[in-house]
Amino acid sequence: MAVADDPVQQAFENTAQDFKSNLKDDELYKEILKSTSIDEVYNATDKLQAEQAKKGHLRHLSKIGPFLEGLRGYADVIEVFMQAKPDVLALIWGPVKLILQWTSVLKQSFDAVVDTIAEIGVLLPEFRESAKLFDHNKPIQDVLILFFKDILDFYLIALKFFGLSRWKYLFESLWPRHREKIKVVTGHIGRLAVLLRNEVRLEHIQAEHSARARALEHFERAERSYRRQEYESIRAEISPKTHEDALYRFQARISEGAGRWLIEDATFNKWLDLSETSTKVLWLQGIPGAGKTYLSCTIIDKAKTLGLVIFTFLSYTLSSTTTALSIIHSLIFQLASNHEDLQAVLSQSCREDLKHNIDSATRLLTTLINCVGPVFLIIDGLDEVDELERGRFLKQLLCMSENCKDAKILVSSRPEADLEKMLDETATGLRVDHRNAQGIKAYVDGRTQSWFQERGFLPEAEMEIKNLLAPLPSNSKGMFLYAKIVLSNIEDLEVQEIRRELRALPESLDEAYGRILARVNNLHPRKLKDKARKLLGWIGCSPTALTIQEMEQALVIDPQDLNGDSRVQSRLNVIKICGPIVEIVGDYVQFVHFTVKEYLFYPKIPGFIDYTAATLSLTTSCIAYLCQPHHAPELREEEIGNNTTIGLYRLHDFAASTWFELLEKLARFRPPCTPPNELVSLLKTLSARNEWINLDPLTMSSTSIRIYQQLDRLLCRTTRHETQCHCGTIKTHHGARPFKCGFLRCPDRRYGFEIRSLRDAHERYHGRPWKCAFPDCEFANGGFLSRRMRDDHLGRFHSQNHPANSVALGDLHADEIEPLFFDLVKADNTKAVEASLEWFEGLRTKVKHDLCVLAASTGSAEMLKLITPGVVSWLERSGKSPRPALTTSNILLEEAVRGNNTETFKFIIAAHFDKNGQTSSWFRTTNALFMARTLRADSEEMFEELAKHLKPRTKQREHPPPGSFFISSCVIGATAGQPNREELLLRLWEKLDLPRFSDKIYVGDALVNVASTTCSVNLAKFLLDSGAKVDHRRSEKYITSLHHAAKNTSLEAARLIRLLLLHGADPEVHVLPLSLTKGGEREVGSIRDEKGARNISRWLGKSWDQLLAEVQEERKRK
Repeated sequence: MAVADDPVQQAFENTAQDFKSNLKDDELYKEILKSTSIDEVYNATDKLQAEQAKKGHLRHLSKIGPFLEGLRGYADVIEVFMQAKPDVLALIWGPVKLILQWTSVLKQSFDAVVDTIAEIGVLLPEFRESAKLFDHNKPIQDVLILFFKDILDFYLIALKFFGLSRWKYLFESLWPRHREKIKVVTGHIGRLAVLLRNEVRLEHIQAEHSARARALEHFERAERSYRRQEYESIRAEISPKTHEDALYRFQARISEGAGRWLIEDATFNKWLDLSETSTKVLWLQGIPGAGKTYLSCTIIDKAKTLGLVIFTFLSYTLSSTTTALSIIHSLIFQLASNHEDLQAVLSQSCREDLKHNIDSATRLLTTLINCVGPVFLIIDGLDEVDELERGRFLKQLLCMSENCKDAKILVSSRPEADLEKMLDETATGLRVDHRNAQGIKAYVDGRTQSWFQERGFLPEAEMEIKNLLAPLPSNSKGMFLYAKIVLSNIEDLEVQEIRRELRALPESLDEAYGRILARVNNLHPRKLKDKARKLLGWIGCSPTALTIQEMEQALVIDPQDLNGDSRVQSRLNVIKICGPIVEIVGDYVQFVHFTVKEYLFYPKIPGFIDYTAATLSLTTSCIAYLCQPHHAPELREEEIGNNTTIGLYRLHDFAASTWFELLEKLARFRPPCTPPNELVSLLKTLSARNEWINLDPLTMSSTSIRIYQQLDRLLCRTTRHETQCHCGTIKTHHGARPFKCGFLRCPDRRYGFEIRSLRDAHERYHGRPWKCAFPDCEFANGGFLSRRMRDDHLGRFHSQNHPANSVALGDLHADEIEPLFFDLVKADNTKAVEASLEWFEGLRTKVKHDLCVLAASTGSAEMLKLITPGVVSWLERSGKSPRPALTTSNILLEEAVRGNNTETFKFIIAAHFDKNGQTSSWFRTTNALFMARTLRADSEEMFEELAKHLKPRTKQREHPPPGSFFISSCVIGATAGQPNREELLLRLWEKLDLPRFSDKIYVGDALVNVASTTCSVNLAKFLLDSGAKVDHRRSEKYITSLHHAAKNTSLEAARLIRLLLLHGADPEVHVLPLSLTKGGEREVGSIRDEKGARNISRWLGKSWDQLLAEVQEERKRK
């Protein structure tokens, strides 16, 4: 047999090729191959020792002698007996030389690597002594191949870590994890040494091959699971504020072209330039209402094209809970959210210091930025934070700027004196309000045009109003807010009233506010005026924003009648009552700008609102509410449930969590506020039930828990609603996020979650999964947030003892077994679960289901495979179709996506496609749901895993074509207008041969679905190029894509409308009346009457008729 065909030599070469592929760095591989002998390694170590001697910190490099000599023997053997090629031999010497050179720059890393190499050297056998076995013991050669694989595994782990550009920042946090992985490899080497010294049989080799692959795979899986649990537990404990929703909300309000001057500004572009170190801190400053927040959104979008971006939108509405430390927490968790290595660094930090020590938190943020830079930090609204806290934060921020060479910082605020003092010397200023005149004019023109179309003024009235509004942009003096308030103030007035308002425009923003306050003070009847002033006072004095539902109930409470009816009988139109200085954002009522609060409570203005009186009023209402009969501790569970359905607990979370804070605020007022007799009496009533429950001298916490339990019981368990469920009623009373966290002190409790699964996932991380293994220890049940905390505890208090590894379920009470299984699944302890399967089978079905959900989110595929079959088989037995099993797959997949668990995701997808045929409509619908969830996960790895199971059509005409379910509105809507998701979906469409579907009806359906969901121009262009008919519809009773787009009022919809018109869409297409299920017909309006068409000037700067004329001309030219 020729050497080239030698299977042993081929195995060595395949292993070398695998090493090169996994290294993923051709230049580094070439560098490795330059070292071909042990002499080169010794020369390198001699040089290192000489350099270290000069610096006075000589290390014990003799420790690695056994490793190098062991490898010398190994190299001699495989070269002589197996005729290994030079490239293979170079892989023995090149990596160790590079690793020693790289790590020599940091004492800790060098010592750690030398110690690790020394440990492996002790394990290496005497290879030459075994040479005599080669001629008559074929398995010995397989052992040598396994040695080669393990040595290269060690090198690969070390090279990948020390090859990181910023590994020095990560060493202390991440090296222990890599060291543990190397220990898995050294365990293999130790077993191989034993095999080499003893008689080796084929089954030994097969077992070692299997054990090697299994151990490394299990280590990676378990490590990912542990890291995710640690990070999420710490995240739940600290509960950092997120700002993505605010960014999305502000971006939707930006007019086209706004901020163009900033993008072209030389100072701003100098700040954007990462190589320009003279402009590290940029201060975007301007008067109130100058549009700084919207410019910050533009900056965030621009900076995202150049590097990582972390940002905050600070607001007066959360000023009572916003601290310097909470801002830093937000930045830390934003940076770590999609980066596993940073999550590991965060998890290794001291949780108590991170949570309570601002210096420690700043050091951690500095480390994270140095690990991943460049990073842009955008801090908007710093002036809306308490002066003391913003000073502390800015001090830390500027200090961090000096220590992070790749950090660029932008602060947006008013030029307050304290900020000026700190930023003048260190930051480059950029004034906003002197540069945005054109932007304000475009805003006024667009909004006015939209308003004219909506109101339908007579031509002469429209012209008069337009002339009266002409001075508005210049009168705004750089304030978008001024223009917005003036326009909002006249929006619903009649022509005569509009004329009166505009003939004398307000001279300033304060005067604009003054006109609105005067209108409130002149409301009739008097009760309406009192209600408006009460609402404005409450909005301004509340420590946290009230929801519209909470306000509705607070208004009906009569503190003098504790037995009165506190049910809400009608809806409250707070904007109509209070005017355009108020807005509702996600159910929360707030002022449109913090300057409204400053104006309304200023004592020197006519008709001002008394801050102390407003606080007293809100405090009294909250305490009176908590004293009412529906909070009595003796209520039965069914009574609490009934009270929940009729809305008696709308205000409970707010009142229970803020009444004492409001009371403290009253006590701190200067001059002191003497509590009225009414308030004193209410406090006595509240404290009359002097029994302590849950360490609470009041009964409030126990009542909160009981209300939570009833609310949770009344809401449907899944997104599929039961017949006559209470979900709609509860959302009417509690808003769109009725699923509350069950932990009373959780900061996220008040805000809630839209669906149960999100709430459950959040609650899981409140637990402390890392338990002490000693049953008598107080932390055996309480646990720790991270492994580090648990290991530190074991080292300090239990270092002399070693707990048993087995799980003795027989000694446990039945009530203790379920919690134990949850702990075992959280820790991914498959061996313990496998040994206890008979107990698992005896668990309640719901508990087994919840364990499967937990494993899908945080566990491994091995764990899921172990415990899932029983649950799925039970579901299959309970139904006559595959739907229950598919539903289970759907739930598990959703949890895997939510937990970013790629491993269990792959397992679920593979099992799903192996078990089910691809023809049923139910299976196709499930695939669509799978794809929608996968797109929302923003994980290309998950997407590719799902896509590889999907097959293009095999027949020319196949109805429906394979993959037609991926043109559904469910899937298209999941892209949410995000370019990365759209790119993935387009790749899928191309793979499934969408452009060549023989029946273009499906391509047309896709175009309609785009127009009815995201209005994506990118997706629409692809479909039109693929043959979609621009006016496609299934029948004349359906509306076209253009009609769907015209129902939306957004920039994306406006752009899609223009694209469809350019492709020949009919703007006057006729739609037959729709037949109604209860009889009769409903006429469908024309396209031009839809709100998107009426308001299109807001986005495109031209009316509907002007757009049609422009498109017609352009089509003629083409």
